[in-house]
Amino acid sequence: MQLQPTGPHDTKTLRRFVESASVVTIHHVITGRNAWHSTWSTQYSEGSVHSTIDAATEFAETKRVQGTVFEVLELPALALSGDGCTLVVLELNEKSVFSRLDVRRLQDLIAILEPKSMTLQQFAMVFRASSPLWSQNYPQRNSIVFRSAASTVELAPLDPTCVLQIHQSRPDGPDFPLSWTPRESKVTSGIISSVGQMISKRISGTRRPLPLSLRRDGT
Repeated sequence: MQLQPTGPHDTKTLRRFVESASVVTIHHVITGRNAWHSTWSTQYSEGSVHSTIDAATEFAETKRVQGTVFEVLELPALALSGDGCTLVVLELNEKSVFSRLDVRRLQDLIAILEPKSMTLQQFAMVFRASSPLWSQNYPQRNSIVFRSAASTVELAPLDPTCVLQIHQSRPDGPDFPLSWTPRESKVTSGIISSVGQMISKRISGTRRPLPLSLRRDGT
């Protein structure tokens, strides 16, 4: 399923309180040109974020023109759900997802503000590109993307033991569907997985010390 962009019209929907947090796998479609000046667009484009590989490849079929090559990137994303709605927080153009997030400051924040007392809209503000929780000079465009979906939409939990994949298209002729060849991605999910577990534990009422590897002051 195509995940919908969030915007001002979602304010009422995103007022729902957070009930759960998890890390899921999202599929992002990017395009390039099959030419000697091969350039790839890793910017967000309308309709390019999907919940499944099948939905992503079907979307690519609708965008086919001669000479276009597609890649479907498997990316880890933070899914925050409450009362029938899920907010998906997706970071683009980062090999180590959430590595530029000040995790210690986030931990301090949710220690003061119980996640169960926060709305999806408030979490969107926490993770927005202009948030002070991101490192200095954090890109304001093509970095953090928010999507929303009904909780009935199945989002695949991220398996931390599996390597994320990139699926590249190959045309077999104008009258045939695209073929897809997978290869290993360099994107890693260790930090975003720790963030998801931290928020989830806080929601369930149990606390877990922040791993030393994520502590900026080493304490």
